[in-house]
Amino acid sequence: MPILKAQTRDLFKKKVKQLREKGDIPAVLYGSKIKKAEHITVSCREFELLWKKAGSSSIIDLAIENQKPRKVLIHDVAVDPLKDRPIHVDFYAVDVSKSVRVHIPFIFSGEAPAVKSEGGILLKLIHEVEIEALPQDLPHDIMVDVGVLKTFEDHITLKDITFPKGTKMIGEDDMVVALVEPPRKEEVEEAGPAEIDFEKIENTGKKGLKEKELSGEKTEAQTSESRSSDEK
Repeated sequence: MPILKAQTRDLFKKKVKQLREKGDIPAVLYGSKIKKAEHITVSCREFELLWKKAGSSSIIDLAIENQKPRKVLIHDVAVDPLKDRPIHVDFYAVDVSKSVRVHIPFIFSGEAPAVKSEGGILLKLIHEVEIEALPQDLPHDIMVDVGVLKTFEDHITLKDITFPKGTKMIGEDDMVVALVEPPRKEEVEEAGPAEIDFEKIENTGKKGLKEKELSGEKTEAQTSESRSSDEK
């Protein structure tokens, strides 16, 4: 079982920045048989290596200085969005004789024939499932074989998945986990021949000609009026 070393912590709030600068992560331990949460620190490098292997569903031994190692789960991890590195960790102490509920991720394997042969699109609708089990029986992940999706009518539900021995799935077993959707067809409207409205053109031409004639008559009338005024 993986072991992670830790030290008690006496720096809080803004002062924890000093810990991160030294390569440590502030953390807290709570859970079974712990009356008051314990504030600790762990090595960032060691934690990242262990976290990749254990995930949030594998038990690890947390050794705080000279104390007896405690069996814990990595319950929650806060990550810096810019540096993509953990900045705080919550460890949950477990009682190995009592069941716990944990969300386990799905790992999709294989190739769906409906995708390969029919050009469909694989849709993964659920990426994790909550299960109940004794801490030592918790799996790291659960495999889902999409090779059974041969047609667009096929789908995989929670009841179709084989869960490890000693685990109990929590939730509705008819929930769809994955299916293959038919390829999307883009409908392009073809442009037809342009229609010419000759009647509209003719009317527009007549209207323009009439306006021109009226304009000419108006100009001629204004000229005659101007001449009459000059003669007077």
